[in-house]
Amino acid sequence: MTNKILESPKEAIKNTSLLATLLLDLFEKITGRQPLNSKSWTSHVNGALALVRLRGLDHFQDPAEFHVLVRFNNHFLIGCVASGSLVSDVLLAIRRYVEERLDVPDYTLQMSDSMISYAKLQNEKRRGVLSDEEFIEVSLELDAKLQALDLNMPPPWGYSRTLLSHKSERSFDLYFDTYSHRNKCHARNIFRVARILINESLIDLFLESSIADKHLASMRTASNYITLAVTLAFATRKSLLAFLNERHMSGLGKYLHCLAATHSLPSG
Repeated sequence: MTNKILESPKEAIKNTSLLATLLLDLFEKITGRQPLNSKSWTSHVNGALALVRLRGLDHFQDPAEFHVLVRFNNHFLIGCVASGSLVSDVLLAIRRYVEERLDVPDYTLQMSDSMISYAKLQNEKRRGVLSDEEFIEVSLELDAKLQALDLNMPPPWGYSRTLLSHKSERSFDLYFDTYSHRNKCHARNIFRVARILINESLIDLFLESSIADKHLASMRTASNYITLAVTLAFATRKSLLAFLNERHMSGLGKYLHCLAATHSLPSG
């Protein structure tokens, strides 16, 4: 589709063309069965980048167009996080361009920075740049940062909890959470999903490597104490995953059929 749009300069510079490409990117991510490192995960968002470059950043001038760039930035960043790719300088330049022209709240920028840090962490892990100890230390620091951001969201970004008297197909439990805007629900869930992924990585590393045996036998350096902290907090982090998943699911009732979704969840 993007190739056809690029053949028509008038169509290529329209907001609708860029949004249509991002919609295809979203559809591909939801329905696709290709591995996360597959080119299909980035094909549409790369096409969207081609449209942005063809149009030129200086031709995005009004607030509606800036928000289109914000959406593009989010799609690209999600792709980097999912595939373990580094965030490109081009994406950072687009983000700076939008920041200079929109009144972007500080916590929104911190959220974006955290996602960039997470993408970098996953990329370095995949390339073997970090040792197990370094990965644990950086992961714990990033998890603590995300937790602090989530706990210190401004009051307007809060949510209200509604208790139910009986089980409903529109809820995962006997309650559901309501947000004043879907974007606020989305933002809070970004923190939760990122923390879920970080803690799953920590647990997987602990289970799959000899790091526990090696460091429980010899506790002589600061990094070993960090490893021991992870060992002692293993059960706590398993509980944290359950808590984060519960908070994530409690706000999704208006988006999906929860009974069917519950049956499709993995066991354990």
